[in-house]
Amino acid sequence: MSDARKRFPISRPAAFLLWGVLVLGVLRAPPQNILSWDTFGYHLYLPATFIHHDLGLNDAAWVQEAMTKYEAGGKPYQINPTADGRWVMKYPMGLAILWLPFFLIAHVLAGILGFAQDGFSAPYQWALIIAALVYMLIGILVLRRVLQHFFSEVITTATLALIVTGTNYFHQAVYSTGMPHVFLFTLGAGVLWYSIRWHKDRRRTDAMITGALLGLLVVSRPSEIVWVLVPLLIGLTDTASWKDQLSTLWSRRKHLIIMVAMATVVCVPQLVYWKWMTGKWLYMSYNNPGEGFEFLHPYTWDVLFSFRKGWYIYTPIMLVHVGHPAPSEVLTGDAVGGDRLLHLEPVHREQLVLLVVCRQFRPARTGAELSADGPAAWRRARVVERTRHALADHRRCRAIGAHRP
Repeated sequence: MSDARKRFPISRPAAFLLWGVLVLGVLRAPPQNILSWDTFGYHLYLPATFIHHDLGLNDAAWVQEAMTKYEAGGKPYQINPTADGRWVMKYPMGLAILWLPFFLIAHVLAGILGFAQDGFSAPYQWALIIAALVYMLIGILVLRRVLQHFFSEVITTATLALIVTGTNYFHQAVYSTGMPHVFLFTLGAGVLWYSIRWHKDRRRTDAMITGALLGLLVVSRPSEIVWVLVPLLIGLTDTASWKDQLSTLWSRRKHLIIMVAMATVVCVPQLVYWKWMTGKWLYMSYNNPGEGFEFLHPYTWDVLFSFRKGWYIYTPIMLVHVGHPAPSEVLTGDAVGGDRLLHLEPVHREQLVLLVVCRQFRPARTGAELSADGPAAWRRARVVERTRHALADHRRCRAIGAHRP
């Protein structure tokens, strides 16, 4: 890498430029009612706890009143009835934890500016928009650090641009700002970065942060538990090095215990809430008709190619790296002085990741629900997978550079 590039990393202004594009996209037509539908459900923990002091929803009238007043959408499907007449939140509390600082500031400003301090008025709506923009910036900057660790500035910049503008991330960030995906993207980027730091520097602090981020991922969306594989597999160089990897992890078992402990601490409020409300430590809240899991009938084809939900149909750029195993020196960053990340041959890395990422055992839905979802299908969550696949998108840039005359 030239001295000029070291002095002026082009990926830094590129990261802020990409974020600026997202900011302009959001502010050009701000969501008129961001606290609606699913976002309303993720947000409910905050007004229930800090305003109504009714986390158990003993009186759910205020929920229906808020939904009607702010046109939050249809019936209150965001809460489920319990046997004793109370109501339990359908969605986990992870996003509410991420939004808490912004909510508290909005609550103070609502009182000062004369808005209703009910958890849903304009200051709270804008607080969520600002929270999303802040977490977007953090996610892009953290992913930049991950890419810089392995690749050149040119590849890092190009990959960031592909991820932000060439995938569902852009749509989720601009048009579904209050949905979980951009927040999960940032948490996932954080897990990647601190897992790398932990493997490289062997610091207890990095293990603690990794564990906390994993906990936040799980309590934001329980299916994100697949992220626990990242700190366990990062550093694995080939199929013959499993023994060395296990030996390394065993030598750091105290750090692994710390990681698990931190993740558990973050998850404890959710577990206690479920136990208090339902009598169970683990509660399956997706129990409406048509919801559930079909473990014996995976939806692999639909996940990848259906016109309702197909990943490759609506994010075709991700086809670039499928079925084309990269040379070891490209993946590991040896060509630019980087470190090894993960190398599994002759297995295609993309195929291995897809087994985990594409969630073959997807929630089953009825035909009616699929039809209702149809118009919005292309906006769906393959966004989190963008973080996991960012390290593979560099290949096209590499190939272009390699074939220049």
